[in-house]
Amino acid sequence: MRNTIMVKLMASKKYDKVFLTGCDENTEWMLDWFMKNLREHNNTIPVVFADFGVSIKMLEKIRVQKKFHAVINMRKASEKGWFLKPRAMMSSPSKKTVWIDTDCEILDNVENLFDMFDDVEFEDSEYSDYDGLAVETTYYSNGQVWTNIWSRFEGKGKYTGNEVSFPFHISYLWEGDKIIEEVQFFSTKVFDAENEAKNNQLK
Repeated sequence: MRNTIMVKLMASKKYDKVFLTGCDENTEWMLDWFMKNLREHNNTIPVVFADFGVSIKMLEKIRVQKKFHAVINMRKASEKGWFLKPRAMMSSPSKKTVWIDTDCEILDNVENLFDMFDDVEFEDSEYSDYDGLAVETTYYSNGQVWTNIWSRFEGKGKYTGNEVSFPFHISYLWEGDKIIEEVQFFSTKVFDAENEAKNNQLK
């Protein structure tokens, strides 16, 4: 899968686990495709939709088809662009939330994203300015605008029992108020180790 997948853990919520996605009217054409792929491989976890400003026609379609367990109204949120996603996650009606962009092509079961780590946190530092994330937007002389995010993922592996900690960096290229490109840098070793440990336990 490409683009964004984010994980959030909270207590005292209606659901235990949900997938969360969202879009506005500019990208709503991908929503049916996304849901078809998601449900083909993952049909037990509830799905919640964040409305970033879809068309009235799409909103009515969502209401009638009832494919989503809940809809979060984000139309009046002060955040813009990428920052709508963590804001929607903070409003999620679930203890555990995995955000998946609508342009992610789901090719297999991804429900183990909920079960790989406990006690997930993003490390706070003197440079953090958004829930443990250091965020900086740079305007270049060639006209490009990039937002860069740095932090450190911390948690405990459910299958290895290992305490894990690794840095990550995400960059977003803007065109007006839309993100048109995303680049992520992080090591996948801890995820590979958890998957291997899980598979060994299932043998």
